Amino acid sequence: MKTNLLMASALALCWGSASAQHNESNVRQEGQLNVAATNQSGSANVASIQQTEEYGPSAPTTQNHATISQAGHQNNAEQRQSLWSVGNTAVIAQSGDANSALQIQLLRSLENDASITQDGTGNSAQQRQVDVVQSNAVIDQSGTRNSASQYQTLSSGNEAVAIQQGNGNIASQEQNGFRNSAIARQTGDNNTAIQAQRTGNLVAVIEQAGTGNMHEQDQMTRSINNTSIAQATGDNNSGYQLQISVGNTSEIYQHGNNNSAISVQSGGSWLYRSNHQNLTIQNGNNNAADTQQYGNSGNGHASTIEQHGSYNTATVLQNDFYR
Repeated sequence: MKTNLLMASALALCWGSASAQHNESNVRQEGQLNVAATNQSGSANVASIQQTEEYGPSAPTTQNHATISQAGHQNNAEQRQSLWSVGNTAVIAQSGDANSALQIQLLRSLENDASITQDGTGNSAQQRQVDVVQSNAVIDQSGTRNSASQYQTLSSGNEAVAIQQGNGNIASQEQNGFRNSAIARQTGDNNTAIQAQRTGNLVAVIEQAGTGNMHEQDQMTRSINNTSIAQATGDNNSGYQLQISVGNTSEIYQHGNNNSAISVQSGGSWLYRSNHQNLTIQNGNNNAADTQQYGNSGNGHASTIEQHGSYNTATVLQNDFYR
């Protein structure tokens, strides 16, 4: 067992490395302009970096940098940056199988960047940003059966990006706030991408290339002026979009055969008209498109379905009743 522990309140630099199994490295820094780096090679290692404020809102934590690099299998990496932070970066890079990575940035944070890169099979990556503004979160995974999860809440002006190359991967993105954007890009077969967004002026984008993929975009209650866009290339893909409340736009583009697209838009009231817009375009054969719009459909709902190919079906339902 190997343990490194560091506490600092001004300018600090920590660098540690391990090459074996079952090693543990813990770094804790308080204050500003800190740098922490941990390098581990081997299996079943644990690395943790925690950077926190020292003086409160009058002197926010600025320009801290945390980096963890791990090569091997069944390793665990965790980074936490919290409380009144500005301009911090968190980086995790893992190569191997069955590794896990967690990054947490929270509470009164501004312009922070978090990134996780994983290469291997059966890896998991999770990013949580709570009460942050104008911050970025990126997960990049190569391999099979990997999972990526991004969560941003009480936030505005943020961007979450999940990139996966391989088969059988899962990407999940959840945002709660205003003017946030979520982007999921998947290349390979039998992948799943799920996006959930609440409140207003949100943008969700899913791009998939391969066969047997599934994408779902859910913009929920009290969502206003949001946009969902999904693009899928390949066969036997399925897409689902749900938007509730006012003034939302959904678009699904599918190129291939035996694909299905479902768009459901609901909400509005006698005062706030729903005014939803949907566009579905499919190129190929044996495709199915279904659009359902509920709530004040006589006051501005617009649905457009374009299909190019043979043996395709299209269904549009517009109803004044809420669902």
